[in-house]
Amino acid sequence: MPILTIRHVTTYHYRRPVAFGEHRMMLRPRDDGGQTVLRSGIAITPEPACIDWTHDDFKKTDGTTRIRGAGELRHKESDRIAGIAAGLVSLGARVDVDGDDLAIHGRAALRGAPTDSLDDHRLAMTFAIAGLVASGETVVGRPGSAAISYPAFFADLERVRA
Repeated sequence: MPILTIRHVTTYHYRRPVAFGEHRMMLRPRDDGGQTVLRSGIAITPEPACIDWTHDDFKKTDGTTRIRGAGELRHKESDRIAGIAAGLVSLGARVDVDGDDLAIHGRAALRGAPTDSLDDHRLAMTFAIAGLVASGETVVGRPGSAAISYPAFFADLERVRA
């Protein structure tokens, strides 16, 4: 099987501090099953205020997604590294935490389970979306925290499911 390596590096240089909006990279292997993602990772310096990671809904990741140097996530509304690890493990994912680094191993079939948002809006929304692709029922503990950033999140999620 041929292996294609994609390395995306973005470097910004400015005279004064600036703020950036969202920066996205999407890799979607073909639907025919002929391509899979063997490994992915992200390293950001200086540490960003926020890192959002989107799960491989197409189940094309055979390898490991690594998020390195994400210590800032330990000091948000919750310890997001510990929270995401605990929630994904309860749903059946294979996750390793090493200091401020997170590794999420691919191709795990998620199964419904209780999760705890830790009163963190991003964790509440993460586990609700993960529950959509999990078999069985997923229960998000303290889901009301999603209203902090997206008051209509659960109503919109129900509309999308219909």
